[in-house]
Amino acid sequence: WYGKGDGVFDAAVKGLGNAELMAYITKKNPAVGFMDLINFVALGGTQAADVISPSKTITGTTSYIYDMLTKDPKVLEERMRNGDYGPNVKNFVDAGSIAKDAWNDPADFKRAWNEFATVNEDGGSDSFTDMYKTSEDLWRVPEGTHRYSPRRLVSWVGRNATDGVIAAGEGAARTGSWFGRKTANWF
Repeated sequence: WYGKGDGVFDAAVKGLGNAELMAYITKKNPAVGFMDLINFVALGGTQAADVISPSKTITGTTSYIYDMLTKDPKVLEERMRNGDYGPNVKNFVDAGSIAKDAWNDPADFKRAWNEFATVNEDGGSDSFTDMYKTSEDLWRVPEGTHRYSPRRLVSWVGRNATDGVIAAGEGAARTGSWFGRKTANWF
């Protein structure tokens, strides 16, 4: 955190506080430490590893709370947008923002949702194309990873599982779209 604009004191408080918190949690539940170890061996360096890591989520959340109490809101907002608190905190904050927007302007939210949830029957880009790209980025193995590393296997399995879920959703959406067009004039 010192390199991200925090002073020595703030960086030390976060570092020591997070270390103590993780030691306490790991002592109470050793599975957390084991999960982090397995996560590092299997996925280290991928975006998926950051999402799955319990320590990244816990320390990111505590740093976020500390900054909420001590920093200017503009600094907090910049750090959230950069993902400095980890992907789960960023996603949680983004979800809150989306929910707030939906509450404040339901018509605009519905319009935006309809733009996002597109099914392009002509084979062009749609929201599913974006989901496959996100899956590819999420499970990408870092360059320089040994070709027999377990990270390659785990990333391959993770990507195929994620793509399978996306494909099921895509199939349901395309079927629903087709059915909607065929039955549009029935009533």
